[in-house]
Amino acid sequence: MHKRVLKKIINALIVIFGVSIIVFLLMYLTGDPVALLLPMDASPEDAELLRDTLGFNDPLWQQYFRFMGNAIKGDFGTSLRHHQPALRLVLDRMPATLELTFAGMAVALIIAIPVGIITAVKKNSIVDYIGSVLALIGQSMPVFWLGLMLLYLVGLKWDLLPTHSRGSWKNLVLPAITVGAYTAATIVRLLRSRMVEVMQQDYIKTARAKGVKKKIIIVKHALRNALLPVVTILGMQLGVLLGGAVITETIFSWPGVGRFMIQSIHNRDMPVVQAGVFVLAASIVLINILTDVVYSLLDPRIKYE
Repeated sequence: MHKRVLKKIINALIVIFGVSIIVFLLMYLTGDPVALLLPMDASPEDAELLRDTLGFNDPLWQQYFRFMGNAIKGDFGTSLRHHQPALRLVLDRMPATLELTFAGMAVALIIAIPVGIITAVKKNSIVDYIGSVLALIGQSMPVFWLGLMLLYLVGLKWDLLPTHSRGSWKNLVLPAITVGAYTAATIVRLLRSRMVEVMQQDYIKTARAKGVKKKIIIVKHALRNALLPVVTILGMQLGVLLGGAVITETIFSWPGVGRFMIQSIHNRDMPVVQAGVFVLAASIVLINILTDVVYSLLDPRIKYE
């Protein structure tokens, strides 16, 4: 297991290295980075002086290592719009994004586990067909479309729930459903498939022959083993939820990192964009490592690989 985790950490470092290159190059995607820092009426001499002062005349590899040295210390520069450290601005909004992400995951699990069990137990019935079709629709439906439909129907037309900003639990319901729908559909399909497979195993047949109650067989024996692959998919889906939060936060005016990054892109506030991309990428990598560790602890077979 230790070798597996070590390999995962090495892969994570490689991913972080790749992300750092992308984040570094973001500064140059909008053209001359010096142009972002100077007023419109600045002279070419002023631009050249600032370029030399900030080291933009240095070779690109030197600029990259200087950027990485600062990034390791948590210094992504100062926001061009808010005139505060970019990383602090991103981290201040991270709790809202994490709240939405984990609420979306909770919604997904609350929906997916019962539906996955029922569709597996009632295999090839009308209930199974309906659940499978709804899961397929959930995986096919774009996040932004679902968010807009919930915003219009539930929030504006029927006026059942608030649609903007962050406040009480009611403000969290629609964004959480929006961001968790795809994950719920994915888990339903995976859990149903795994449950159907497990229910055919010999130890399940033996338990039935011994007269063990159906509820105990499903919950204690079948579900316990069927959930192991779900743990793995949860880590990947948390990354999907973080990515989906960018769109969802914008639709529902949720004050998280995703919405703040979209605003920063519009304002060409590249230090904030760099900090946001780096933080989200690092969060996803960390989640994947933790998921692998948890899966290794839950599945004894991995300990002996």
